[in-house]
Amino acid sequence: MKRYPIVLTIAGSDCIGGNGAQADIKTISALGAYAASVVTALTVGNTTGLKHLFPIPQETIRQQIEAVMEDLIPDIVKLGLLNDIETIRTVADCLRKYHPRYVVYDPVMLSPDGIRFMEIDNLNVIKKELLPFVNLVTLNRREAELLSEYPINSVKDMQEASRLFATKNKITVLIKSGDLFPNEVYDVLYTPADEEWIFKDTTLYTHNTHGASCTFSSAISTFLALGYDMHIAVSEARDFTRNAMLYGEDVYIGHGKGPVCQTFKPQPMKFITPTNQSS
Repeated sequence: MKRYPIVLTIAGSDCIGGNGAQADIKTISALGAYAASVVTALTVGNTTGLKHLFPIPQETIRQQIEAVMEDLIPDIVKLGLLNDIETIRTVADCLRKYHPRYVVYDPVMLSPDGIRFMEIDNLNVIKKELLPFVNLVTLNRREAELLSEYPINSVKDMQEASRLFATKNKITVLIKSGDLFPNEVYDVLYTPADEEWIFKDTTLYTHNTHGASCTFSSAISTFLALGYDMHIAVSEARDFTRNAMLYGEDVYIGHGKGPVCQTFKPQPMKFITPTNQSS
């Protein structure tokens, strides 16, 4: 019996469709998987920045997760914006209850330029109550410094921070360099088994980067749902995100940082079976 690979995103909503749950849904769908979503917060913003954020009631978040988990049984759960302690605990309780096969967490703590989306006091709750149910964490440089408590100014620092985080938390981590280097971008993937992969590309100079992080993490989640090994899923997701940025690099949309284009080459829906995963 064939079925669709299913990815559930648990994230905030973006009213202009460039970030959060909307970016995740576009990415998952463009790669040929079935997207389900749970909204944790309503954001008011556009390409010029975030204006307001309105949390969703905890019981509503819980009921959304239960409705999806008990019916669709997702292959992968991707976590995005969990803005407060109550939301973190609600999601952690649901992960404890349903034990999804794989959980990818893109924390949305800080933007690459340091704008805070989450109170620092939430970090202890994330570490103690949420991370035990997570398999992969994707972090920008500033978030990695917060969670690893290690300053990052070089690729070697990225390697050491990822090693410290993976060893302490028993979780695979991906640290992204962002704009740390002027002409190159690096991603360091490190597992609790001391496996390490370093990915490198030249820097893309484009104004349209809105949603790139969400696109990257949801692409990783989708390739995992399609049966790819972790390091291959990361590599494929990097290529997908880069192409999404390239396709939309000269497009004028909005008055600030425009969104990447996840639908540059949509794939037909894929199918998986219990014993074989294929397109």
